[in-house]
Amino acid sequence: MFDSDCYQVLLDWRLRRIISSLDVDLGLPLSAAAGYSWRRQHRDAHPFREAVLVLRGLASQSLGDFVYESGPGTLFLYDYFETHDLGYPPESPPGTHLWLRIFPDSVNCSLVDFSHDSYSTSQRFFYRFSELIRQLHQTWDDGARKQLPVAIFKAKISAVLNLIFAEMVQSKLGNQEQGWKQSPSSSQQKEVIREVQKYLECNCGKNSDIETLSHLASYSRPHFLRLFQQYSGCRVHEYIDRIRQQRFQLLREQGLAMKVIAAELGFASNAALNHWQKAQCDNKSVD
Repeated sequence: MFDSDCYQVLLDWRLRRIISSLDVDLGLPLSAAAGYSWRRQHRDAHPFREAVLVLRGLASQSLGDFVYESGPGTLFLYDYFETHDLGYPPESPPGTHLWLRIFPDSVNCSLVDFSHDSYSTSQRFFYRFSELIRQLHQTWDDGARKQLPVAIFKAKISAVLNLIFAEMVQSKLGNQEQGWKQSPSSSQQKEVIREVQKYLECNCGKNSDIETLSHLASYSRPHFLRLFQQYSGCRVHEYIDRIRQQRFQLLREQGLAMKVIAAELGFASNAALNHWQKAQCDNKSVD
């Protein structure tokens, strides 16, 4: 639960310590860190960016092949497909982390409380800070391409994230009816599902298994599936098929080879694409 200490961590830029994949010299090799056996079996990576702000506690976190100590104000940056801990090691002391799943122009947040071998999401909230989020992605891109010295990258991305945190707190203080509550409103849920739809439309079903999508939405698998059908009017695989059908027609009209089309639509081979096409035809025949 948020309290005055959490607000202080969010707003006090002097507490900020950025950890990214550029910081291998600051971490302990995964194989030499405590909890190595647990971490080998609890790894995660996603086709979207995440950030984790430590609000309470001293739990360590892994990023790639290294483990980093943390404290209130530490901010972990997980780029596309970068591996990190899935959950928290059993020896983790109690703490609270703010997880941010970063969409192209918005951020989906969850407040996670953990203690030893258990953790739970106590609050969820969604914010659309279009200009700030675009600036965040641009700065992150520049750092990932090594177009900025590490110190400048950290200073710039910390500044953008600090502005985002300030906007979050201002939203809370300015309107007690929005954000920072345990159950998101229906409008917030609809916004989150719309962002998932945009993700699917952009990726044509690539990297779009249910676990990835439910994690992106910050909901459990069954709750995500229920919300997706509620706000989309169809199931996830039906939505993906609809997107793929539209993109398939467009790519065929452009004269692209079937191998290229298969890759664009997220199929491993021409045979997989042909199998999908046949299934679509069969479904139309049934209809």
